[in-house]
Amino acid sequence: MGEPEVLLTVPIIKYIDRALEDNSLSKNVREELELFSKKFPVVQSIPFRLVRTVYHCLNNDVCPGGKKVHLHEMIEGSDLVLPKTEVPPRNPELEARVQKLTAELQNKHYREITKDVDFMRAMNIQMWTVFNFIVTVGGSFAFGYKATQYALEGQGDTFPAQLITGLVLATLVFFADLYFLVRYDITSR
Repeated sequence: MGEPEVLLTVPIIKYIDRALEDNSLSKNVREELELFSKKFPVVQSIPFRLVRTVYHCLNNDVCPGGKKVHLHEMIEGSDLVLPKTEVPPRNPELEARVQKLTAELQNKHYREITKDVDFMRAMNIQMWTVFNFIVTVGGSFAFGYKATQYALEGQGDTFPAQLITGLVLATLVFFADLYFLVRYDITSR
């Protein structure tokens, strides 16, 4: 991970030049600071540790110039540039476990959402079965009633014969449908 940097401004360059006048600076620090002096204006940012070095140098009694400097005065008008955090790659085993748990959670959520759908589907099948049952029995009654009317047309009052034929036919169809409903469970359709 890199170190924080400060955007280089004209006041910071002036403070660096003042610090370079100090002969007590080590050779390494002097060489680093010279990269950021007014001789090399191309550089856009300076490590914060060097700004602190300049600050300590300027506030040391040995440093020329005499006037004490505050750190906030040095970096006024500049911005702090924080290093980017590098995210380490995930462990493949951990990634596999996360994927597996995510899939399990999604499946559980899906089953929770669709459990009512199965119930509604069964309810829908049952309602259609009852509707079909009623229409079949009613249709067979109507067929027997009307068939008797047409068969006995012109023989006087045929209502009792029509009613009996319709009820007998409807009863036969009722029990036949009931047999098939019981034999083949309606929910397995």
